Amino acid sequence: MANAAPSPSADAAPAKAGEDAPVPSKDDELLRLVFTDDLTGLYNRRFFSKYLKQDADWSEGAPSIALCIMDLDYLKRINDSLGHLAGDRVLRRIGALMREEAGEGNLPVRYA
Repeated sequence: MANAAPSPSADAAPAKAGEDAPVPSKDDELLRLVFTDDLTGLYNRRFFSKYLKQDADWSEGAPSIALCIMDLDYLKRINDSLGHLAGDRVLRRIGALMREEAGEGNLPVRYA
């Protein structure tokens, strides 16, 4: 997980109760498609690479960046025995857990 960077749709303010949600612009939608994983909704490898090259603050005294990597052992077994839809459910759940546990200011990324 990386430190906070603007989300692809950071300009869109959340709708208040009783209001219609703002319609994302075509640019917002394009950024979402380019920088997020369709299955999990997490940021993807392309976003992470861009973040490290362009957005991360590497200057002395800047907040440190930590990286946590995990591998899902036996996901192939789940796909082979229960089917790819079951494997997809596992990946979506892991993505949701990563979002929940990452906390404010951190970026969970699916580096698949």
